[in-house]
Amino acid sequence: MALVIEIREESLSFVHTKTRVGGQVDVINHFRIEIPTGDKNEMLHYTDPIVTDLIKHEFEQRNIVERYATFVLNNKQGISKELDVPQMDRKRMLNIIKNELRMKLNLTGDYVVDFMKLDSFTKGDTPFERVMAVAVRFNDIKELETWSLSFDIKIKSIVTGPTAMISLLSERTVVLGDKPLLIGDFYREFTRFYLFMDEKFVALRTIYKTNFQDSDDVTRVEQLIKLMSAAVLEENGTQIEKVIMMGELERLDLLKARFDQNLTLSNEFFDYEKVILPCQKSILEHMNGIGAIL
Repeated sequence: MALVIEIREESLSFVHTKTRVGGQVDVINHFRIEIPTGDKNEMLHYTDPIVTDLIKHEFEQRNIVERYATFVLNNKQGISKELDVPQMDRKRMLNIIKNELRMKLNLTGDYVVDFMKLDSFTKGDTPFERVMAVAVRFNDIKELETWSLSFDIKIKSIVTGPTAMISLLSERTVVLGDKPLLIGDFYREFTRFYLFMDEKFVALRTIYKTNFQDSDDVTRVEQLIKLMSAAVLEENGTQIEKVIMMGELERLDLLKARFDQNLTLSNEFFDYEKVILPCQKSILEHMNGIGAIL
């Protein structure tokens, strides 16, 4: 049994699964809790006792009795950055990555830093590793630990949204073929695109605060798709074949209609049954959580 709690700016996402013999993932529960507003009509912090009470209620109603959870930081607390680092032992690579993040993102010393290996390549005679570096402020980890204990959950591990999604998309059966593919993850808090070529992750692009009821915001998303497609064509002489979509269902239906009308490349919803047993379509809202389990 596994429990994943994904923290976004405006909501919390929960995925509760068990793994069957043969490694098949069976989703038992998946649900979302909207973070409410307080007396001053401002959104509460997710650690507010009101939010904790909502979690306790859902756990009781759904008979969730797990004591450990993986947390996915899909908010401003989790920082992700793609870097190219010379190949060496893990300890020395980590020191280089810390220094790179301090210089590029002006991070102070109170961050916990880790990385995920993405690909290997050679530049001149020097072997390099392409990595997804992640950083979380130490105080945020301590706050998360205290908050999770308030509803009887201990931290098993912490990942960021991009690392969870790349884990999902790197599964052998998910992204097949040598044609460029663009995977879109669509939420009100962000829109995030993952570009894959030759079954390997190539690039990540993010737009924050996308109100898909606003035509201008949808246009911004379409423009980013066109820019990424043009860049791929210029650099590789081939076009992005399709956009694969996941995220909040009400947004997916709206976007699909717009994409059908305004974009030349095809689009389809993510085939989640490639990685989990048959489930409700609403699981498309929780694929970051599924990636954290795989």
